[in-house]
Amino acid sequence: DMNVKTIFVRVTDPNGNSWEGARWDNANQVIGPNGTKEFLLNGTVPLGSPGIWQVANIEIEDSTYGWLGLNWNGHTKPSFTVTSSAPPPPPPPPNDGVKIVAGYTGGYATHEWQMVTFKDANGNPVQMEDAPYRLIANICSEIGPDPAHIDIKDKSRTGFQVRVEEDLAFDGIHNALEGICYIAISDNATYLTTRGYERITQLDPATWTTVPYGVSYGSIQPMAATIVSENGTESVHDDLNCGKTFCKMRIEEDLHLNGVHTQLEGVDWVVWANMPPGMQSGHQGSVTSFDGWKVTTFPQAFGVKPIVIARITSENGSDCVLADLKGITTTQFEVRLEECYPNDGVHANGERVSWMAVTPGVLEE
Repeated sequence: DMNVKTIFVRVTDPNGNSWEGARWDNANQVIGPNGTKEFLLNGTVPLGSPGIWQVANIEIEDSTYGWLGLNWNGHTKPSFTVTSSAPPPPPPPPNDGVKIVAGYTGGYATHEWQMVTFKDANGNPVQMEDAPYRLIANICSEIGPDPAHIDIKDKSRTGFQVRVEEDLAFDGIHNALEGICYIAISDNATYLTTRGYERITQLDPATWTTVPYGVSYGSIQPMAATIVSENGTESVHDDLNCGKTFCKMRIEEDLHLNGVHTQLEGVDWVVWANMPPGMQSGHQGSVTSFDGWKVTTFPQAFGVKPIVIARITSENGSDCVLADLKGITTTQFEVRLEECYPNDGVHANGERVSWMAVTPGVLEE
């Protein structure tokens, strides 16, 4: 009997190099006289040498007699063909983040700084892809009566810091929980491609910064801008006056201040054109303070309550004025003009209010 302990196969590549092709180790496999036994050997050969490989030698280790050479007895040594191909490409990296996400915080923001976390339609946190992005946001409720707007700072891939800032004529305490609507758009997004970032100071209250779109539209497009930094302590908001190919922007201070804002502030802006599926936009023309709360009806009803962004994009009067929002439903929202205190509250000049509405969630992966 033969008591097989080890089988060793050596192979030769097409270039004549010798390799250990396969080895089998499993002691005490007995083969009797005239007996047969099948052994399965697995081995790995190196890349880079395609062609016909030849079995050079097979050696068997017997538990009693040690290593024994194989007598081929006139048989041809077997060969096999190795094909070479490029290794498979590495798997794509995991999703690094989303390109566009929109959301609504619900009753959340007060005069204290708080974190807003980006979330998908199911309420799960998401992060923006690792690239600069544009952030547009506004208060979209009317819980407290005092004139107020939002401050934003500390943009990150997962969210941003926000607070409600009142007119300085009031006590600065805004305990009413206001809802915040927002949309974040990566600079790599394939939608909403007319967008940008400006750094603006206001050394002269009468000076505007003209921002070209880089594209000519056939009509004035809805757009919005948001100050996304907090580099000074003074109360300021963005002021817009837009045309077909550009938008003029300035930083407008609370009327109790001198109108001069020496700190550079970052301003994100987006034109609501080349929109993702389901997004709607438009203008509410010639809005005055005499209208009170003016209803805007969406061209198509939404399946769920959308987020709404609205900005005054004209400058037909010198008084400081903002757009207030409330009453968002699947079919409409309400908007009014609210002047900054201590103006008389009457804004008789008709202003253009540009708006955008979209279902909350991830709009582009």
